[in-house]
Amino acid sequence: MHKKKLWKDIGRSITGSWGRFFSILSLMALGTFAFVGLKVTGPDMRATAEQFYDQTNLADMTLTSTWGLDDSDQDLLAKADQLEKVEYGYLEDVTVKDTDTSMRVFSAPEDLSQYEVVEGNMPQEDDEIVLDYQQQDNFELGDTIDLNQEEADDDEESDETDESSQEILDRTSYKVVGFVKSSEITETTNIGQTSVGTGQLDSYGVVPEDNFDSDVYMIARMDFSDTQGLNAYSDKYDRLIRKHQNSVEELFADQDDKRLSDVKEDRQQDIDDGWDEINDTKQELEDAESQLDDAQDQLQDGQNQIDQNQAELENEVAQAQDQINDGQQQLDQGKSSVATAQNQLTQAKAQLDNGKATLDEKWTQLQAGKRQLDNAQTTLANNKQQLDQGANALAEGKKQLADNQEKINANEQELQEGQNQVAQQQETLQQQKEEKQGEIEQLQSKTEEAKEQVAPLKANYEEISAENQPIIDQLEEQKDQLTEEENEDELYELDEQIQERQSQVNQAQQSYQQAAELSDSLEQKSEGAQSTLDATLDEKQDQIITVQNKADQGEESLDAAKQQLEQKQTQLAQEEEKYQNGLEQYNAGVQSFNQNQEAYEKGLSAWASGMESLNENSAEYQENAQNLAAAKQELGGKEEELTQARNTLADKQAQGQDQLEQAQEELEEQREEYEENRAEYEEQKEEADNEIPEKEDDLRDAQEELDDLEAPEYTFEDRKDGNPGYKQYLENSQRVDILSNIFPVFLFAIAVLVSLTTMTRFVEEERVNTGTLKALGYSNWDVKKKFVVYGIVSSSLGAIIGTALGHTLLPTVIFEAYAASSTFSQVTLNFSFLYTLIGFAIAIICTTLPAYLVANKELKERTAQLLVAKPPKKGSRILLERITPLWNRMSFTYKVTARNLFRYKKRMFMTIFGVAGCAALLLTGFGIRDSLTGIVDHQFDDLVKYDLIVNKNDDLSDEDQEQLDNKLEEDDVRNATDAYYEELSVRAGENNDTQDITLLVPDDEQAFKQDVSMVNRQSQEQLSLPDDGAILSEKLADLLGAQKGDTVTLNDDEDQPHKVKVAGITEMYMGHYAYMSQEAYQNSFDSSGDPNSYLVTLDDTSEENIDEQSSSFVDLDGTQGVVQSSAISEQIDQVIDGLNNVILVLITCATLLAIVVIYNLTNINVSERVRELSTIKVLGFYDREVTMYVYRETILLSILGILAGYVVGYFLHGFIMQTLPPDDAMFSPGLELSNFGLSAGITLLITFILMFVIHRKLKNIDMLEALQSAD
Repeated sequence: MHKKKLWKDIGRSITGSWGRFFSILSLMALGTFAFVGLKVTGPDMRATAEQFYDQTNLADMTLTSTWGLDDSDQDLLAKADQLEKVEYGYLEDVTVKDTDTSMRVFSAPEDLSQYEVVEGNMPQEDDEIVLDYQQQDNFELGDTIDLNQEEADDDEESDETDESSQEILDRTSYKVVGFVKSSEITETTNIGQTSVGTGQLDSYGVVPEDNFDSDVYMIARMDFSDTQGLNAYSDKYDRLIRKHQNSVEELFADQDDKRLSDVKEDRQQDIDDGWDEINDTKQELEDAESQLDDAQDQLQDGQNQIDQNQAELENEVAQAQDQINDGQQQLDQGKSSVATAQNQLTQAKAQLDNGKATLDEKWTQLQAGKRQLDNAQTTLANNKQQLDQGANALAEGKKQLADNQEKINANEQELQEGQNQVAQQQETLQQQKEEKQGEIEQLQSKTEEAKEQVAPLKANYEEISAENQPIIDQLEEQKDQLTEEENEDELYELDEQIQERQSQVNQAQQSYQQAAELSDSLEQKSEGAQSTLDATLDEKQDQIITVQNKADQGEESLDAAKQQLEQKQTQLAQEEEKYQNGLEQYNAGVQSFNQNQEAYEKGLSAWASGMESLNENSAEYQENAQNLAAAKQELGGKEEELTQARNTLADKQAQGQDQLEQAQEELEEQREEYEENRAEYEEQKEEADNEIPEKEDDLRDAQEELDDLEAPEYTFEDRKDGNPGYKQYLENSQRVDILSNIFPVFLFAIAVLVSLTTMTRFVEEERVNTGTLKALGYSNWDVKKKFVVYGIVSSSLGAIIGTALGHTLLPTVIFEAYAASSTFSQVTLNFSFLYTLIGFAIAIICTTLPAYLVANKELKERTAQLLVAKPPKKGSRILLERITPLWNRMSFTYKVTARNLFRYKKRMFMTIFGVAGCAALLLTGFGIRDSLTGIVDHQFDDLVKYDLIVNKNDDLSDEDQEQLDNKLEEDDVRNATDAYYEELSVRAGENNDTQDITLLVPDDEQAFKQDVSMVNRQSQEQLSLPDDGAILSEKLADLLGAQKGDTVTLNDDEDQPHKVKVAGITEMYMGHYAYMSQEAYQNSFDSSGDPNSYLVTLDDTSEENIDEQSSSFVDLDGTQGVVQSSAISEQIDQVIDGLNNVILVLITCATLLAIVVIYNLTNINVSERVRELSTIKVLGFYDREVTMYVYRETILLSILGILAGYVVGYFLHGFIMQTLPPDDAMFSPGLELSNFGLSAGITLLITFILMFVIHRKLKNIDMLEALQSAD
């Protein structure tokens, strides 16, 4: 019972101060929400990506080559260390027919870098394709997509493969069977560059590997054994991949020269063979002409000899020919009959084959129908089982509803009984109150009567005293003048008179005092009775409230149960409707199955009849075929007899004729051969006269191209290098990590300071109660338990809420902000025990430990001291009081405000620190938002003014150059500047990633300044191209740690290092740039830097027109590629959008924290000074004056806190601007005046809004209780 009252007192300390309880709960909730939420968001984002990469088995590294990958490359790659698996594949860039939409078509992988199917399935047939899931708005499953293949340019690859006009894809029309997400392309906008369409890759697709017709692979994907199971975002993984990349690069160090040498050797041999073939052709033509002239002379001599014997030969031949013609006529008639029979048999055979094919097709259809019937039967059985289960579930649900309805009826009865009990107790309490109140009123009546009697007695006493005292004084003087000897009788008489007078006075005084004592006694009894009545009423009222609370809770539980019952009834109705629909579908399925079964049996009967007819006709066909074969054999015998007769006649009648015929035949053959050879010679000579000059020109061109042929370029890319989205998503998560190390620290620090002050004040407020508990015999630990439990409960509830929201809400909000720029669909939420434990530990320690220490200090005092409230702090002179002219001109309220500020120094500093922290967070949040806003427009409107970089082909013909010049002179083009363009690279940044650098070397600096503004951001100095060194963009210089005058190492497009002096640093926010003059480039790169590109500025800079113009430039034969200057802006816009959402969450947290902090500290101020405020209200201060009396301090401290927050926020914003941006971007580091105004405005707005809340509280102060509280 003893402990029960203690716990009851602990419970009342919570329920009696909900404002303080919820303020601590809110502070801890906000702190843990920001701390845990931001700490787990980055790891959750990386876990989401890691899960996606594991599911799709993303390759560790890829290898591509401008010449493709041949057998020698594959043999070399097989020697790589720790190589777990390597897969080779194909890819081809195409455009969608009748559009500029570019698409990269990949061959379907076997195991590495697979695709996540969003809808449909992966392609199985050669005419099937799956598309990027972003194409779901443009295509549907089953649609046909037609593609256009661009013929390969005469570049290095075509020279090596000799497929300059070959189309890589076997087909261009595909059926869309699915939509997928690629683990190699996780960025939704910046997919990559291409040489088709607009120059920017728009989408991708996947087809079976058999669709590609190429002698070499285009890409190799690799996995390594020592990286299996590692976190892809860990430092160990990065180190291993970097090691493997360096190892593979070393293997291929000489491969480019080797392949170049092999190709040159093979192509040179082909060229030499071509020259030999031309020379041989010329010699063959000369020899053929001489042989034709000799043959013509021999033919003429032979013809003369044959003409001489012609007449004799004709007579002998005519006689023999008559006999032969008769026999031949009979033989032809026999052949005609056989041919007719053969035709008839052929037709019969065709009919039989057709019948057999038809029957086979019908049999296939019947088997397919049989399988469909079996599947349908299985489906019907499954549906029947599901329907039975649904019926059972419905019956069970109805039973549960009936049980729940009975429970609700019972609870309603209990609730009614509880409410009747409350009403009965209230009625009894009212009766007791009225009885006691009557007794008290009687005592109060008697008290008033006694008081009325005291007044006249007092007046009588004062009147008698006033009358007799002068007489007594006079008698005393007379007595002093007399001596005992002389006036003994007179002295005795005077003593009697004095005693008489004094007796009258004493009697009046005694009557007065007795009446006064009686009055006081009655008044004390009345007050005691009133106190006893109040205590009894309070106790009874508490009991009634307890019963009423239980009744209210029962009513709430009953309402919840009713609502749940209604929901279950609705759900049961839906399930029953679903069951009826399923039953109807099942019955329809049974009917359809029976119809299909009947159709199958009819088809099977028809097939059996057809097969029987086919067998009968086949037998008849075999019989006719045997008869025809016998006829052919007989005809062959007759033809042999005729031949023997012709030979015998010829031998007997004309032995010499054979010689003549042979001579004539030989002569005719020679003549025909001569004519054919002459015609062939003339044709070949004409063709050779046309082709030989062309082939000689082709061989000279081929020799020139071979001499200019450059070695292939091998590109080794890890996951970061080959997938821009991979790197950007990682940097996005790391930016959240950066914010998690800054904002939660401030939020938690402010929350902790305010909670510490609140708990300290709570212990001080409970001082008298602490003394009471100690006086009642409770131990020190029991007394401290009250504050420890209070702190643990409030902080734990806040930490639970903050941790729950931090693990769920904040990661989801931040992920959704970044998900728009990536292919990841849903964040993976993981529970962090470490950060949860830290959050709980900070929350509990910072609320419980201060209360424990202060309570421990209080308990060291004696019980009697604890039962007396602490006296208020003594005031002291402050510095302003010493400035007399100023102090004398200050009003009373301002003097009080000034003194109170320094009287309560702890509260003053807590308020300043709390407001300063909130203002600093708001200033930083708004500063980051404005630092992100507008940098894209500023860069591409003020700094980079060109829209396109158009790259020319190296071997540009005059015709191609003219075509390109005509395009540049069109009205759509405002300006075009010649420049040398090259992509440089360097490894830099926190993760030592590859940084891509755009190098521009203009041909005319003045024209270049119209396209690019080179200005130093800090000094606003306009920069010019130096004769030595390069002007670097600011972020690139910052990553390299370079200042003006330093020397840095940059790698060219062949990855060869070059030393470059930093001649200047120019303002640039997105991307890395380097600008050099022709002379400076010559000195640093040992190359001329002749213009190979145009910086093109368009009149219409809309996105649609830029894409249209890019496509038109790409279509030109003289264009190698097009780069859009604003391509990076979409990527940066997505980063900015994500950060804006994060900053919005943090600004919201800071605002809520400011509300809680200012309210809590102001509430403490009011609680500490309630007697003082009650006093000034008694003295006649108006409510508004009382509010300003105390709130003037809060306003002044808020202003001081805002000013301090400006300083902290300025440095905090600067630090974040250095650490937050990605490697290829820089945010504006300055703060706008609006940032200061907004942070101050929100803080002051909160202050003034809370002033009205405090004003209402001050109006309701119980002045009598406040002024009596310390008695």
